[in-house]
Amino acid sequence: MNKAQKRTWWTFAISGATLLISASVILYVWVNQIKIIDVERPMRIRLMGLANAIPLILIVLISRRFRKKDYDERDTIIERKSSGIAYITSFTFLVVAGYYLFLINPRGSTRNIYWAMHGSYLVYLAYLVALLTSSIAALIQYGWDPDNDAK
Repeated sequence: MNKAQKRTWWTFAISGATLLISASVILYVWVNQIKIIDVERPMRIRLMGLANAIPLILIVLISRRFRKKDYDERDTIIERKSSGIAYITSFTFLVVAGYYLFLINPRGSTRNIYWAMHGSYLVYLAYLVALLTSSIAALIQYGWDPDNDAK
């Protein structure tokens, strides 16, 4: 397994775990009707921001460990193709999630606070969706075989 594949596997694991944890937290908050935006207690937002920074820091550390200058031509082509797929899925995720924000309000419109809070979180989730789909597309192109360095 070359360095590009190792980086792809690590990115896949971190982004997949982060999206699963984020989905479970969103579901828990939604089911229990917990008010996240609370003026009296702003610590919730600060803790969420700190927790959201941890996966991004891990991905930056991975990119520093497995540098792109060690990639060969095949790895560069695979990364270019998987990035295109990631852009499409990330944009689709943002469109669907933005449309959902209009559906959660019974009058068909949203307040500015929804866009302020959920908009920034949606961009973060869209980035993780892009990382996850890019990793999946790259792993499919590598053939899921950990020993195929010379193909």
